[in-house]
Amino acid sequence: MKKYFLPVLILIFSYFTFSQAQTDTSSIDIEETLENVLEETTDESDDNFLYDEFENLTKHPINLNTCTAEELLQIPILDLPDAALIIEHRKKYGMFISSSELFSVENLNSEKVRKLLPFVFAEQSSFMEEQRYAPSISFSRNFNFEYRSRIISDLQPRAGFLDNKYQGNKIKFYNRGIFEFNNTYQLSILTEKDAGEKSLNDFTSFSLSAKKLGNFSSLVVGDYIIEFGHGLALWSPYASSKSADIGFVTRQRGKNIIPYKSTDENNFFRGAAVQYDLYPFNFSLYASKNYFDASIDSMRNVISSIPIDGYHRTETEHKKKNTAKEQFLGGRIDYAVSNSLHVSGLYYSSTYSLPVETSSSATSPKGKMFSHSSLAYSFVQNSFIASGEFSYNGISVAQLHSLQKTFSQNFSYVFSVRSYPRNYYSLHGRAFAENPYDLQNEIGLYNGILLNTQFGKISFYFDQFMFPAGTSSTPLSSKGNEILVSFSSRITKNIETTLRYKNEKKDVVITGGDTKEFSERYRQQFRFETLFSVSSNLQLKNRVEYNSYALKKNSFHEKGWLFFQDIKYKMQQNISLYGRIIFFKTDSFNSAIYEFENDLPGVMSNLAMYGEGFRWYFLVKIRMLNSLNFSFKYSETTKPKEKTLSTGASEIFNNMDNNFHLQFELTL
Repeated sequence: MKKYFLPVLILIFSYFTFSQAQTDTSSIDIEETLENVLEETTDESDDNFLYDEFENLTKHPINLNTCTAEELLQIPILDLPDAALIIEHRKKYGMFISSSELFSVENLNSEKVRKLLPFVFAEQSSFMEEQRYAPSISFSRNFNFEYRSRIISDLQPRAGFLDNKYQGNKIKFYNRGIFEFNNTYQLSILTEKDAGEKSLNDFTSFSLSAKKLGNFSSLVVGDYIIEFGHGLALWSPYASSKSADIGFVTRQRGKNIIPYKSTDENNFFRGAAVQYDLYPFNFSLYASKNYFDASIDSMRNVISSIPIDGYHRTETEHKKKNTAKEQFLGGRIDYAVSNSLHVSGLYYSSTYSLPVETSSSATSPKGKMFSHSSLAYSFVQNSFIASGEFSYNGISVAQLHSLQKTFSQNFSYVFSVRSYPRNYYSLHGRAFAENPYDLQNEIGLYNGILLNTQFGKISFYFDQFMFPAGTSSTPLSSKGNEILVSFSSRITKNIETTLRYKNEKKDVVITGGDTKEFSERYRQQFRFETLFSVSSNLQLKNRVEYNSYALKKNSFHEKGWLFFQDIKYKMQQNISLYGRIIFFKTDSFNSAIYEFENDLPGVMSNLAMYGEGFRWYFLVKIRMLNSLNFSFKYSETTKPKEKTLSTGASEIFNNMDNNFHLQFELTL
């Protein structure tokens, strides 16, 4: 019990101390939006690409007076009914005077408006015209500089350091500088070193970009990514997953060329890209020559595997660094048929320095040269949206089509169908699927309903999927389905509750000795969450979650539960404090429960809690002089019944895993 005493005491003390505060603030954390998007993700990756995307949207918000409904749908918390309400309000009452006018939009939830404010602004067209022809102002007012430096370190030594297997120290370093001039030109430089790596700039990324230079809407030299259509052919390193946000599949829109400023060491391009506008057409060209990690089979002189973890800690890992090369050439044409309908065509070819033979599967990509052609469309009008993509890899055609119809402010329906043939593959695709990183051998139907009642909001989806052909892991065809029902209700002005049930059924192969056989696997999840806004600057949240995991064939059954208490407190306008304690108990990793937690700006933490134990953390964010930011996080996970944690080179030889995160940010 002594181990539980300190974190519990901190939370009790915080509750009674902070409940007296009444400081008002309108600041919104990006993490709050990220949690809504990532709450169903079962991936512990700490890549910051999605965070950077949302952060960039707050720095370059959408103008309420010139935007379309489709542009508003880029904001992750908005769905089609909300976007339609905003556009209709503008048509009825004229230009927005300020973004705060959103609170007066009829039937638009005030809590959603509060979360929406960081992503939008209101600027009159007359003012914009005056600014266009106004004399140039001083250099300093047009110049922005952002610098972010981060240190993350475990406090417990891991096996890889104790036996000198890792070549570097246990500190993870991150540094990024962004120079922006006149909201047009941008220079980004990023370096990163993972724990165990020797060089401080083991990974380096650079990009120089410009936008809105006459008819050139975008120019990038250096590192960049490309998003197209629904992601069947080209997409960013991050792929969306199913969640209570049922409209995400229809909102997904490719942003075309994006300067790369993240730390994922895969799936980005290094070269040059340009986008040229000639209404109603838009033309884009891409060229890249990028090296990547690979294992080379010297006997056959082929690429036998492509590791994606980006680690270069050991001599073996370092030998794989940048041993292969991809040359990429591509182009795109966009055509605005009307204000509502847009179509796009894409073609690209990739040539590798050596033939690729990464799998024994007959349908895996093999060879040295690959090409993709893709056609995407988008139609948005009032309360209806339809979009889709056809992608051809030279062998077969994959397709994904989605629509959303809003029948009233209280009822919306979403439908999506996907078909990925067994001999389709995508080198750079990330799209809606059971496995978004493997767009192959899948047929699926997705139906979703959003219902607003006087008691609260109901979200529901039913996804059916089938894998028609056998694979190396599943020799026969298989199928499954997934259901989610979520009910959220604001009981009082300050108390909001969420009740969620999720059930997944899927055919899997179980191994017993020398035999393999099919079994239906069931996963169930029950969640109850309460959010209590004690005051404008103090928020409490608690969650109880229960998971079950079962195999029908041998009556195998596991279960797990998790409870956490969360505190967010804004001590004053420039100081924010966060704390959480999590208790968990699961039979194994099969019944692990994921919890998304607050972290340093730019870091995403989505951790799997399994076994038996507890975790707690506290996070402090301090803003000084409106230009300096400091953030510090300490976290500790303890499993009292274990003698060691993790395995292999990551093993800790006691039952506690603790670490600290420290970040410094400068904005000029």
